[in-house]
Amino acid sequence: MLLYKLSEEINRINELLEDTNCELTDEQKEEIRGGIKLALEDESTWIAKYLVNLKSNIESGENEKRNLDAIIKSEKNKLEKFNELVYETMSAIGLEKLKTPIGSISKNKRKSVSIPDESVIPEKYKTKKIEILVDKKGIGEVLKQGEEIEGASLYIKPSVTLRRSKAKEE
Repeated sequence: MLLYKLSEEINRINELLEDTNCELTDEQKEEIRGGIKLALEDESTWIAKYLVNLKSNIESGENEKRNLDAIIKSEKNKLEKFNELVYETMSAIGLEKLKTPIGSISKNKRKSVSIPDESVIPEKYKTKKIEILVDKKGIGEVLKQGEEIEGASLYIKPSVTLRRSKAKEE
């Protein structure tokens, strides 16, 4: 059974069991809850594998993003070096423009600013970047002590934790 369907069934059964008009004894209700627990335990391996898979996908994506960022940086450096090489080659043979079937390659000079050490730049040429961050940890501590903060509240965030067992299951 799919987890969401199982969850719907569990909620429906719990509503029936909590109904004041329910004619079942407490023993019968516990027996039904035990059956629900067994059904959930039957799905537990799949649930654990799915959680592991989702976390793995996130970690893999974050690693891939780092790799792509490194590739992009490398490719930009290659492009810059290649541009310099093309410029130097064209200059060495006295060529200002090169026509190709794809387009024209022209030499040009752009002014660019080089700042190898920002610490020696005078203050009048620096701007301050102000970033306002909300201290969620600090706010949480204050709220836990019973104080109120406008615009903030504590809530229960549903979560599950999977602690991997030492023996891997397939």
